[in-house]
Amino acid sequence: MEKNNKENLNEKVLEWFNHFVDYVGNVDSNLYNEACEYADKKENNEREYPFNEGDDYYTIENGEVIWSCWDDISEELHNDNPNKQYFKTKKEAENYNKNN
Repeated sequence: MEKNNKENLNEKVLEWFNHFVDYVGNVDSNLYNEACEYADKKENNEREYPFNEGDDYYTIENGEVIWSCWDDISEELHNDNPNKQYFKTKKEAENYNKNN
């Protein structure tokens, strides 16, 4: 039985992705590992957060730069407002606050 066009296309796309993954793995093993972790999280419907537990970060609240340390509460707040602006450094937050 001959495969239909959709099956042929799916096989070609899968083959392309396999070549892509092989290339990325050869060029940058760290990127490859991070991409695999990301794909695993997406497959398991795990949430992705901008920081890891214990990371320092900054936000702007009512015009004031606020320092915080990423934890479980930060994740809850992020889940409630995933579009919130975060900054890795105080200087980055201050510059943004001054220019916006």
